[in-house]
Amino acid sequence: MAFLVKKKKFKFQTHVTLEELTAVPFVNGVLFCKIRLLDGGDFTASSSSVTVIVVATVIEQSTMAPGMLGKNVSGGI
Repeated sequence: MAFLVKKKKFKFQTHVTLEELTAVPFVNGVLFCKIRLLDGGDFTASSSSVTVIVVATVIEQSTMAPGMLGKNVSGGI
């Protein structure tokens, strides 16, 4: 009868803000950041490409990521 146990799902929104990357090991170059949600959804986002200046780069980009967590009703957590 284990197949009758329902899992309760919690849906939520996550606001991610990427401000800057510091201590970049490249003296000069172009970087971007990729964000992926590995568990609880299939969200993927990429930042715009920016130039590295004096081992740091400022990105200042925000994104919203939907997510979901499953919980077994009999487990408690």
